Amino acid sequence: MNKNFLQIFLLILVISIVAINTTQTKKTIGDDENILNTEIEDLISPLCSGISFSELKDLTIKDIKLIDIKIPNSANWYRNFYNAYLYSTEKGNYINDVFKEDFNAVVNVFYSNQKECSYKAEVRINGDLKDHLDINNLIASLDVKLEEGNIFGIIRFKLLIPETRRSDEEIFATTILKHLGFLSPRTFYVDGSLNGNSSHTFIFQEKLAKEMLEHNGYREGPILETNEEYVWNDEGESFYRRDDLFDKPAIEIGRIINTRWANSTKENQIISLEALEAFNKSLFQTINNKQLNNEMLGLDVEHIYMFEAANRALVANHNVAINHNRQLFYNKLSNEFVPAYYDGNPEFFENLPREDSDYLNIQFLSEGARKVLEIPIDINKLTNELNMKGLTLSKDEVSDYINLFNSNLDIVKSYKSDTKIKHPSFNEQKNNRRETNMQLLFYNFDSENAYVCNQYLDNCKDIEVDQNINLFNKKILLEGLATHLFGSDKERIINPNSTFSADKLYESTNVDNFIVRNYNKVDTIFDSANKTLTFNIEKKDQKILITSEQTLTNWSFIVKNTYNKENLNSRSDRNLLTGCLTFYNVELQNVNIYSDSSHCEDGVNLINTKGAISYLEVINSLNDGLDIDSSNVYIEKVYINNAGNDCLDLSYGNYELENLELINCKDKGASIGESSEAKINKISISETETGLAVKDSSSVIVNRFYGKDVGTCVQLYRKKQEFGPSRLKVANYSCKSENVNYIQKGSEYEED
Repeated sequence: MNKNFLQIFLLILVISIVAINTTQTKKTIGDDENILNTEIEDLISPLCSGISFSELKDLTIKDIKLIDIKIPNSANWYRNFYNAYLYSTEKGNYINDVFKEDFNAVVNVFYSNQKECSYKAEVRINGDLKDHLDINNLIASLDVKLEEGNIFGIIRFKLLIPETRRSDEEIFATTILKHLGFLSPRTFYVDGSLNGNSSHTFIFQEKLAKEMLEHNGYREGPILETNEEYVWNDEGESFYRRDDLFDKPAIEIGRIINTRWANSTKENQIISLEALEAFNKSLFQTINNKQLNNEMLGLDVEHIYMFEAANRALVANHNVAINHNRQLFYNKLSNEFVPAYYDGNPEFFENLPREDSDYLNIQFLSEGARKVLEIPIDINKLTNELNMKGLTLSKDEVSDYINLFNSNLDIVKSYKSDTKIKHPSFNEQKNNRRETNMQLLFYNFDSENAYVCNQYLDNCKDIEVDQNINLFNKKILLEGLATHLFGSDKERIINPNSTFSADKLYESTNVDNFIVRNYNKVDTIFDSANKTLTFNIEKKDQKILITSEQTLTNWSFIVKNTYNKENLNSRSDRNLLTGCLTFYNVELQNVNIYSDSSHCEDGVNLINTKGAISYLEVINSLNDGLDIDSSNVYIEKVYINNAGNDCLDLSYGNYELENLELINCKDKGASIGESSEAKINKISISETETGLAVKDSSSVIVNRFYGKDVGTCVQLYRKKQEFGPSRLKVANYSCKSENVNYIQKGSEYEED
């Protein structure tokens, strides 16, 4: 009996020891247990009441059965809808902005797997003309902004009555432009209903916004469009656009769409105004309102002519031959303007390209068509995507359409002109637009000096501007007059020899097959024998950027920082750089990178980079150690020690990391987010607040995980609205922490 008692006692003891060890290595808590949101500062609620990672990953746009929009104040909505129809049909000829007020709504998304997601939103009537109002079915084209949640990463979108965008042709045009590498919105058919009434087919189209830029691999920057204030409101409070009463076209000026980003830092304000001034130059130094003066947008505008050629081949002239439909993104990292597709009204299935006899620089458009013809198109991939979006076509039909598209490009390529006419200067054309009583504002964000001028820029005066005013608003009132931010210096607008030149604070040097951008004269040591570049940073605003169109092989880069550290005013500078050393748009092979004592937001930053890195070391960073964005890289060994924030940040990419050693990270050892996929063979984390954080629709596999002296070993959660739950799969897990792991509802954690 004593023997049996001893055996039972030993069994209980063993079980107890195992249980104790288990609680040390696998401590997990979810939303249904007691955890304060303040413990994770950037935590937001689970997507769609906790939809799981697996459920969401299996869904596609084709799985959306219905989007129903419920407007609580439905009486006012339908009253507004009826008045919009009345005035645009019987008392006017367009939909006045007074009918485009926002209404609170709830957007319900029903999926084929029986899942239903409900999000608070704001909706309004969308469109310029009355075809966006269907009085028979009591539906309208809608502009929707989700206040919570997302639909496949999209927050801002339009639900368009298909006929307003030429139905199938809009799906085809936006899809092929995306395949060609142009900035084009995700666009597909969807069934929708309003207030639970009968459903109708709509075109779902995302709007040009932060989410669309980042989905396409860009860092957010100024988004511009033409301000239509004077295009549609020719008669004051009238509901008529009466172009026939005027012998001159309306004045067109640029504006910033993403004003929140523009105003978030002084650096962003300066970048945005730089972009806005250049766009206004292109609008005001052009021969007519059907074409931009592209040369005012930079020295290398080949990609703009390629975009215009592709749109003309799709007979989507409404996008590129009407200036008030233009939308552009200013990519400060490359100092170039990127055109975006918007409202092309394509006639590709019925008509051939139309040549504009007064199009200047036709040879550049022709060359653009030739360049587009060189871009390969994957017929199978394109066919599958079109069918996914609700445009049912066979592979042979898609192939026929591609042949037609190429034939149209050949037509555009054949365009020729003998005209010697050039785009006029500002003074040569300033009297060619209708007169208004508005003011144009010139402002310097450094000195805060301001002056206003009339539209002819010949009657100007200094003015004081309230610092609380959002200068990037569509329209502001100064001294009782409608005023529009126009630029920082009117002389750059007036000077006929002034073309756009970015505020360059760097010198470019060709080394081997790559380019080194040296910002503010960083001391550089070039060792050609050992293929090593050493940069000695001594000032706050000094940085280095490496870029190349070819593969960079067998080089080593060393950054030493002797600058007296202090906290930065903002994450990025006037060049939109966050790293002391940045690799941008480059392929790397067998490269070594070292950074010591960085004062920047990131010690090292990789953007749109691919390839393989042999060794990467970052020590003593004031803020983040290594930040990799929108990239596809393999790194054999990463060693990061002593980072003032995160040691490693990965976002929007595919990453394979062989060996990670992360020590003394003030916040997170590794933070992986924004739809990233990562495979980590071995990760060792110590003396860190949070070991591994997997966030925002990311998927991570770790083969060996070792953690010591960490606050929390693992966190899986949602940080940003446009993303959802994440997944982490770990093998050979050994981590001791003060706190339990946190796995938010919907995210998935698996330990082998």
